[in-house]
Amino acid sequence: MALLSTYPYLGASMMLLTLAALAVLAWPQRRWELLLAGLLCAPFACFSFEFIPQYWQPKVVAYFTVASPEDVLFSFAGGVLGWWAAAWPHRARLTLRLDARTLLKRYLGWGALGVGVGYLLKYSVPNPQVMLSTLAGMATVGVSLMWIKRRLWPLSLSCIVGYGGVYIGVMFAAQALWPQFITQWTPGSQLARDFFGMPLFEVVWAVGFGAVWPLFIGHVFDAELQPLVGPDSAPAN
Repeated sequence: MALLSTYPYLGASMMLLTLAALAVLAWPQRRWELLLAGLLCAPFACFSFEFIPQYWQPKVVAYFTVASPEDVLFSFAGGVLGWWAAAWPHRARLTLRLDARTLLKRYLGWGALGVGVGYLLKYSVPNPQVMLSTLAGMATVGVSLMWIKRRLWPLSLSCIVGYGGVYIGVMFAAQALWPQFITQWTPGSQLARDFFGMPLFEVVWAVGFGAVWPLFIGHVFDAELQPLVGPDSAPAN
């Protein structure tokens, strides 16, 4: 606990990773699918350097040019938990058509779109907020995929509620255990209001991630939701 008191971001990331591990254990039929979702989310940690120090200045155990171990754990856990929260409530009618070539093409293409929009705003708007640029990139991908994969909207709704609730709960727990954690956010880059002491941008990000990640990873996995059969239909897996 002394280590986590010094590095509360590591503590919060480990909480998320523990919950992600429980999600994987709870759904053995789709264990590799959940792990793959986490692995596909992990590379986005490489853009963590853009948030420092403008958005926050976390104390980390190590820093490797663009990201810390905490950033990678955080992103991996978020990918697992986000897809679990989205897919689990609809497991009876969720089907995937995983294909390596389609997966890679969609992952790189749509990932590049979101990141590209963020950087476009960074270099075209005077003094842009890094979180606003990030949210704009996410929103561009989300709105586009909501049109293309609009049948997956229930996954998006489930993830907003499930992942958003888990993330906010973990953040509250981290702040309660390590009160100094809140001091690591840069005050001038936050919204005017907070959420019961938590930076409101964190809540907005969690909701945005919850809305977009299931559409993104669902498209990458070529997921489909089959029509509802009836109230007595049992989960297939």
